[in-house]
Amino acid sequence: MFVPENMTDILQPLDVSVNRPFQQFYGDKFNAWMGEAFDNPAQHTKAGNLKIPSYRQVATWCHDFSEQFMISQSLIALPFAGLAIISRWMYVIMNCKSY
Repeated sequence: MFVPENMTDILQPLDVSVNRPFQQFYGDKFNAWMGEAFDNPAQHTKAGNLKIPSYRQVATWCHDFSEQFMISQSLIALPFAGLAIISRWMYVIMNCKSY
């Protein structure tokens, strides 16, 4: 699929509302982990390269993101309502339900 320049926020609303904040959050966590790993010999391979983060660590970062940003149905629905992809009325109804 081709997305014209400067149209991502209109044609791909989840990129703006969820994916971009997640990538920023994940990047910050990864950079902090890398900074600590440089000083920790246990995080180096025998050749001296950095090991990759564990699955547990990455899962923890994903969980922290969902906790911090409270990923919810309303966060995902908001950009679609703003673009009238779903009606604002439907957005209001979705936010009135408790999950």
